[in-house]
Amino acid sequence: MQYDFQSDMVNPNIIYSVDHLDTAVVNDERLFKLWGWSFVSDNAEKSGVERIIMLQSESRIYFFPITNYERPDLNQAFPDIQFDISNCGFFTYIAKNAIQPGTYQIGIIYQEQNSDETFYIMTNKVLIRTPNNIYLEAVPVQP
Repeated sequence: MQYDFQSDMVNPNIIYSVDHLDTAVVNDERLFKLWGWSFVSDNAEKSGVERIIMLQSESRIYFFPITNYERPDLNQAFPDIQFDISNCGFFTYIAKNAIQPGTYQIGIIYQEQNSDETFYIMTNKVLIRTPNNIYLEAVPVQP
């Protein structure tokens, strides 16, 4: 997966929350599971949109596919949104050995499957990988 990120690809209309990180065992492997939700506030969610988690440090970038899950509470939390956002929850699995130690800002990429349109937002959360662990921390968002 290769992207050429430019500032005009940032979409400030992406509403999101990176909620938490916990551990999970999948096929006898201990993984970290990153949970959250996101949607584009000025555009009804299209079925042909793929969301991807991006972890970006000063020297490395990693991509992780998102699995959608239902969040019926989002429709109640955002009553002004005129389309169904109940399926905007997400999670992804991250293996500790899949990323090098460092601090990674978390981004959410939207890729239109029927076109070349790609846009993203960098979140207010970082993933910190130490030699022994991975944890989530809030940081100020760069303007």
